[in-house]
Amino acid sequence: ETNADSWSLVQEGIKLIDNPEQYDYIVRTRFDKCFQNFPIATNVQKGTIIVPPWNKNAVWDEFAKGNGETAYGHPEDIVKYCNYIDVFPELCNKDILAANIHYSLSYYLKFYCGIEQIEDHNIRDFYLKD
Repeated sequence: ETNADSWSLVQEGIKLIDNPEQYDYIVRTRFDKCFQNFPIATNVQKGTIIVPPWNKNAVWDEFAKGNGETAYGHPEDIVKYCNYIDVFPELCNKDILAANIHYSLSYYLKFYCGIEQIEDHNIRDFYLKD
């Protein structure tokens, strides 16, 4: 499975929500994630997406945020987040996607959508075990 395949599924998933604007926030996560702690901030501004912290150890650390697996925010912002796949070809042509999937997601959100990602270090997630 490629990143494009995964993000195609993310985009299909958001389309399953009838009238997303009816909700205060939408949480996007993988089906195989569990959370030890997931506090929802009630003061998240439009134009902001909350993400768990990402392990910072690469040259793009100052820019890349989150892990691309979990995020929440206002419906309009999460719909844009979930439509990230739409710009894959353009980001590939700019060699942005090739650099790192986390970097390119942050790049898309900031420069294409005007959305800032804020890391919430209180979110504790883990994968389900077999």
